[in-house]
Amino acid sequence: MKVKKCPFCGEEQDIHMRANYSQKMRVWLVFIKCEICGGQTKVFPCEEDPESEGWENEACVKTLRAWNKRNGRN
Repeated sequence: MKVKKCPFCGEEQDIHMRANYSQKMRVWLVFIKCEICGGQTKVFPCEEDPESEGWENEACVKTLRAWNKRNGRN
């Protein structure tokens, strides 16, 4: 599935899926963020490092679907 342009600013290039590990929750938190305007999805937890799984686990798919469904100005 392709990442659509930012629904807030229309950016197409600087949109990245990211994952941060939460020591407190002991899970990876996956989200997509536009580096231009800061718009992002909610975070989705996953047990394994998504990068080691090729960004294709269930949390990554949910994140991508959430980004592509978002309503913004564009």
